[in-house]
Amino acid sequence: MQIKDVRNRFSTRRKFTDEGFLVVGAAVARVGVQDYSSESFDYNELPNNLKGSNRPIKLFRPEQEVFAKDTLNSIANKPVTDDHPASFVDASNVRHLQVGFSKDSVKTEGDFVRADLVIQDKETIERIMDGKKEISLGYHTDIKWKAGDDPRYGQYDGIQTNIKTNHIAIVQSGRAGHNVKLDDSKKETAMVKRMLDGLTVEFNDQAAEAYDKKADEVEGLQKQLADEKDDCNKKKALVDELEGKLAAKDAEIEALKDPKHLQDSINARVSLVERAKSLCDIDDVEALSDLELKKATIAKCLGDKIDLENKADDFVNGVFAVLEPKSESKKLGDELTKMEDTEDKNDVDAARQRMIASRRVK
Repeated sequence: MQIKDVRNRFSTRRKFTDEGFLVVGAAVARVGVQDYSSESFDYNELPNNLKGSNRPIKLFRPEQEVFAKDTLNSIANKPVTDDHPASFVDASNVRHLQVGFSKDSVKTEGDFVRADLVIQDKETIERIMDGKKEISLGYHTDIKWKAGDDPRYGQYDGIQTNIKTNHIAIVQSGRAGHNVKLDDSKKETAMVKRMLDGLTVEFNDQAAEAYDKKADEVEGLQKQLADEKDDCNKKKALVDELEGKLAAKDAEIEALKDPKHLQDSINARVSLVERAKSLCDIDDVEALSDLELKKATIAKCLGDKIDLENKADDFVNGVFAVLEPKSESKKLGDELTKMEDTEDKNDVDAARQRMIASRRVK
């Protein structure tokens, strides 16, 4: 393909020099939130809530950073590349990577940064003529990992600061969106394809940008709705759990109102206290629960013959049930001490049978 054929395809928005170089204006950067994959970052520099995340990481490029004087100056007189190179451009590789350069005419326009580019490589010019036109900057930046929600651009995970451009790449699809691109010719309007309800629909650039923005808003609302539903389900489960506990307590209260149940509880407590007092002297009986009273009685009767720490309630109840005053308790203590060294040390029935057997021997 001859260069002069390419020239004839473009209007005054794309001009050629006498050498055949293409001179074209471009939107090269924009303000707003951009999506990045987690692979774009060193794992250790990510905050904990983003490590291992499969969702896009959203970084906000605020106007004061994108339009900062140093950032704008860094876009001027930089190499243009065909796609992003494997490494940043410097004096050691520029001969192999550069296909053009940016002029020093850098300005802001709305949310965008604009620059004039000179494309010198013939093959790259042909690719541009065939429709390759989006722009992606290769740059250095600092990131403040602080999540937020900008009223205009939406939610983000961090903020880019100190943005310094290294090169300007011409790509098929850039993360900054379809409006960050080389200027079209006046005679040609590029159409962008989008999926809508399972159908492929073509939009012009402005309509596609509006569609993408609305699609992002819908996606954000859908995620917010899913999060709210999940939170609601968790709260409902907690309410159900508390209602169950409340019902159980109500049942206990109703049972306590029954005179027979109340009398049975009083009789059982009186019987327990009388039995404990018949075995040994216990201080502050009224301050002890039933289980605590049984443990205190066992400790008084058996001393260090048995260790009740970490023993099940059934074990404590079983030992208390077979306690006898004075010398008989000592015999039971000896039996329980032997049981401590066996594999059935928590078996109350075994303790009871040992005690019965010892009595029969007498």
